[in-house]
Amino acid sequence: MSSKRWFLVIIVVSILLLLPPACGKEKETPAPTLTPTSTATLTPSPTSTPTSTPTPSPTTPASGVWGLYPKVIAEYIKIPGYQEPHTPAVFNNIYFMRYRYDTGKATPPPVKAVIIGQPGLHSGQSVWYELAAQTVDAGKGDIEFWVIDRRENCLEDTLGLKRALDAKDAQVGLDYYYGATAEFVELKQDDVPFMAYWGLEVAIRDVEAVLNLIPKEKQATNVFLAGHSQGGYFLSDFAGYQFPDGKAGFEKVAGLIFIDGGPTIAGDNEGTLAQWQADVQKLIDGKANRWGSTFGTLLIGPKLSITSPMRGMRGFWNPNGESPDRVQNVPVGGIDATKFLSKLRLTNEAIQNFTLDDDPIPGSLTNMETFYTMGVRSGRLDFPPLTKPGVPTELLDTNKVYGWLSGGAGQPAGQTDDGPLSSYPMNQKPGWQLYPPNPNVTRSNSACLYSFFAGEATNIKEPTKYKFPVSGEMEIYEGSPNNSLWYTNNRYNLDISRAADMTAPEMNITRKADINIPTIAYRGILPITIDEYAAKTRVTDWTVIDSNGMQYSEEARGITTFPVGTNTRLYNHMDFTMADNSLAGKVTPGSVGANVITNTLFPWVSGRANGTTPVPTPQELVIE
Repeated sequence: MSSKRWFLVIIVVSILLLLPPACGKEKETPAPTLTPTSTATLTPSPTSTPTSTPTPSPTTPASGVWGLYPKVIAEYIKIPGYQEPHTPAVFNNIYFMRYRYDTGKATPPPVKAVIIGQPGLHSGQSVWYELAAQTVDAGKGDIEFWVIDRRENCLEDTLGLKRALDAKDAQVGLDYYYGATAEFVELKQDDVPFMAYWGLEVAIRDVEAVLNLIPKEKQATNVFLAGHSQGGYFLSDFAGYQFPDGKAGFEKVAGLIFIDGGPTIAGDNEGTLAQWQADVQKLIDGKANRWGSTFGTLLIGPKLSITSPMRGMRGFWNPNGESPDRVQNVPVGGIDATKFLSKLRLTNEAIQNFTLDDDPIPGSLTNMETFYTMGVRSGRLDFPPLTKPGVPTELLDTNKVYGWLSGGAGQPAGQTDDGPLSSYPMNQKPGWQLYPPNPNVTRSNSACLYSFFAGEATNIKEPTKYKFPVSGEMEIYEGSPNNSLWYTNNRYNLDISRAADMTAPEMNITRKADINIPTIAYRGILPITIDEYAAKTRVTDWTVIDSNGMQYSEEARGITTFPVGTNTRLYNHMDFTMADNSLAGKVTPGSVGANVITNTLFPWVSGRANGTTPVPTPQELVIE
């Protein structure tokens, strides 16, 4: 992975977390007036929902992925992971969200394929809920999708999120984490010396533990490994890892699915070995932070990460209520844009989407540069369209609360494009490959729910109790997963950068050159070529879907091809796991309403799976 790409990923995700603690009380009374073009009322009655974005009832999230996919069951599972010797036994676990089709039978029948998904930098399992649920729904019982939550999640006290979910009230969670009598305690660096040993090898062996829930004789024929963003680079490391049983990772799975991350094998890393060893030793000795990314002098950890699910809850349950917060980022428009954002009043739905979207007010210079390529295309603010680029201070009415125009099929910003100023000023740069103005592929309620979706059931019933060296005796309830890693694992990030080359013998990654299993890669914004990857490995069955369309190897073309016109032109980095799929089968994959992955991945997997595999029963995973 190039240093430029790494920089983009790290910065954008850091900024997503660099938001003010949403600890203000939600306003109960409506603002003076609404934006004239808005179709929503500020404070909906109990029987009303916003007309711009259909929102599932918050009172019935009991089954079927909260009513969005009635035949899909989502269960959050905790199982023993790799038994890392420096780690207390209570933390040697791995987690995943299991999406399966409701066949009406107590025992799930065998499936053609199981996809195991690896999230990217900072990301948690709920980022995948749309893609996973859509894929399982499309498979009608032929496929399951299991999304990994890395072992760092064992340190997240999500009891406040659970209380908020149970009460359907984000304020309950905010009080737990930020209130005058807050119960949450953030762990200190010296509480977790064992995190210095949670490297790439441990993550690989944790995924192996999940893989081993499938019979070993079925793994290489029916299990596929997927990765988004940084998770895509993990795939090559897993595939090239030499396991103690004599098999390489690619001999344990049926195929690899790269989602806007990889497939790439970087240049020579031999000169970095001594530096890597020194950096690892600093983590072990406590001379470097074991968790948390830094942005300037700010350490990004739990209390910033928690704001995203809290804000998402408000946007999902009370989309039209006025947010108590203001957008804070580092906009390309400088101080004028910052002042504009400090006065911009937004609904709960609008602020959640504004902080994630690629260009909330096209041409306004109010977004951060990396969002133009790394955000989500979930719509645009219901704000007067600009006729020229610049910070629209003169158009701002501080007596109004601005709502959001949702993307997705049939939605205002999904049916019309964002205008000629879309992606300005990035589209003015020489050689910058951005697309012409286009509609938005992701629904705004997906951008809310993605931050806190926790499934319908879990086998986690009691909190984990442990006496930490600094913080003392604590109880951690890890059963309400979300969209981010609160304690970002610096050893893992250090290792995955080191392992970007063909080999990393110090981590037992020695078999990348032998990788020979089917591979499909999805990429947005900048097209890719897979030729170099195929040349460095033995992959002969490869498919690429990017902004230019589709590429196939000769072998792949003989197995599966997709409709003419399929491409990722409308997709930003986060759309791949979140895009709307309500018009599946009616429009070309990649168009608004047809998720480009959902509508190509199931046939691709089906063409490469061999027979079926049994899957665990809920009883075997202690799901009641």
